[in-house]
Amino acid sequence: MIQTRLHQDILTLELARGRGNSLSIEFLHAIAAALDQARRDGPRGLVLTATGRTFCAGFDLQAALTHDRRGMRTLLDALYQVVYSLFAFPRPVVAALNGHTIAGGAVLSLACDVRVMAGGEGKWGLNEIALGISVPAFAVEVARYALPRPVLERVLYAGRLYPGYKAYDMGILDLVPDEGELEAMARRAVERWTPSVDAFADIKARLHAPTLAAMEAARSADDAWLDLWFSDEAQHRITAALEALRKK
Repeated sequence: MIQTRLHQDILTLELARGRGNSLSIEFLHAIAAALDQARRDGPRGLVLTATGRTFCAGFDLQAALTHDRRGMRTLLDALYQVVYSLFAFPRPVVAALNGHTIAGGAVLSLACDVRVMAGGEGKWGLNEIALGISVPAFAVEVARYALPRPVLERVLYAGRLYPGYKAYDMGILDLVPDEGELEAMARRAVERWTPSVDAFADIKARLHAPTLAAMEAARSADDAWLDLWFSDEAQHRITAALEALRKK
């Protein structure tokens, strides 16, 4: 589910689950394990990308609908671990978004230091509110760090999906290269940010420490998120969304 390659001491992790690279418990555990190994190996930087036309479509909703409350808490815990690991990674992390980056996928991208999206049909968005659910509180803390307040409120409250050029204009994305240049530009971003990897690690740790602490404190809001997930409104909207996808 995870493919890796090393190029001039820059490690690329490529999500390769298929099915829109949607996030199941097992897939999130695999991503977390790959990040742990990358941290031990100590590359100059990390590029997070994916196969296919979608970077990540968020939770695997088909599987998630089968979970009871304990199962959904396990899924939420697994997402937290990956987001925390990305945000705390001591080297530059560049999200090379090869296509649609939605909900949990957008959260993963916000946990990275730089977001680069290939020009094309891909869209970026936190559309949880359209499904009657909230963005997990720990993910809101990451978004609060990554986005200016007016943009943050706009993307969280509206639940829209933005084409890459619009997300770039809003300041969500840092670069929108031609599709064939995506990974090369992501590696160049790592190179520009690491004249000294040790100094970078120290600066990043200091900058990110308040948000990491806020993420941990925000876990107390997990029950409220789960209440919304299991509400009649959310279950109806999620089921309807899946049915609409099947008809496409």
